[in-house]
Amino acid sequence: MNFQTVLLLAIIPVQLYLVFDEVQLMWVDDDRTIHLHSVSTDMIGAISILLTAMCSVRLRHIQHSLSRVQRSLQIKVDNRGQQADVVAVGHWSIKYRTRCWLVPAVIMFGYLKYGRLMEHGEKTAQSGIVALLSTISLAGNYYVTLMFVDHVFFVKRVLNKLNVQVTDAFGSVSASFLSGFSVSAARLAYLDICDVCTTLTRAFQTQLFLNIVGNVFGVTFMMLSAFNTLMSDGADTIRITLYCLYESLIRMLQMYFIIDACHTAVEQANSINITFQKKINEYHQVNLTKRKVQLFILEMLDHKIEFVIYGFICLDFEMFVSIIGTIATYFLILVQLGSSPDVLVQSFNVTSTTTTMTPGAFKTKSNYTTRT
Repeated sequence: MNFQTVLLLAIIPVQLYLVFDEVQLMWVDDDRTIHLHSVSTDMIGAISILLTAMCSVRLRHIQHSLSRVQRSLQIKVDNRGQQADVVAVGHWSIKYRTRCWLVPAVIMFGYLKYGRLMEHGEKTAQSGIVALLSTISLAGNYYVTLMFVDHVFFVKRVLNKLNVQVTDAFGSVSASFLSGFSVSAARLAYLDICDVCTTLTRAFQTQLFLNIVGNVFGVTFMMLSAFNTLMSDGADTIRITLYCLYESLIRMLQMYFIIDACHTAVEQANSINITFQKKINEYHQVNLTKRKVQLFILEMLDHKIEFVIYGFICLDFEMFVSIIGTIATYFLILVQLGSSPDVLVQSFNVTSTTTTMTPGAFKTKSNYTTRT
């Protein structure tokens, strides 16, 4: 068990404690909606972290498979017919990208969470502890997301190397036709990457499904909370509104980063097929290598690299647009349902007042006419 797995498992008791604390507050506080939101968020985070820690061995196998494919693509044939190493561009590492994206978001979330707790009148020490634990819980949830995203970026980097190798091999079409280029090696590398993407999606599909469902509910609830806070007459509501809007923003960015990584990796895989088709059409002489390339193009159409959760949720921008539309629809419906009773009551009061005043007005006018 490595340090990364131990770190993930250490966050689970924190999330379970937050769930227990929110359940206790749910029976005391009249407004149970916000506590239900916190309970669902912490439970989803605990399940996601537990599943990710359980598949740590599978993730190491994925990393080793991608590293092996990457090393095989770092060898090319020079002008003398000898193999020469190609210097790898960049270095794959989770921790650097995690620090760049996670630390600023977590610090801002902790600050706004502490301000929101202070607005509700809790004690300073208790508010600080709850804000710190909530920040640790959020960091664990986003660390799982960044692990998946970074693995997808690793797949994208390997696909890019394969695409560059294919482009260099097809750069100048000559009579010898692709001397030193092995179609079989490119085919094996592509199929290995395809198997890695399938394994990676299966390892994270439950976490991604819970993440999408939880974020749809969370973004809708936090936007509705921000709207209700702005419409209320309470004092010092700016910090609470900022907290709600900020949590909605980072939830949307979390889904966007996942879908953007998957979408760009799929585009990189599709570009390999396009490169083959463009270059093979420039060479009109038929030989064994060209037949192999044509068969490889057909095989890539059957074995597409894609990220599909449970066989029906495809991680692409079409789904992201659908998620935004769903959130907007739910938000508008909830806003209308929340404001409808007040509007009906105000309309009823106005109608009642008009009905009450009208007979009196006519009666006064009639008396005045009689006296005259």
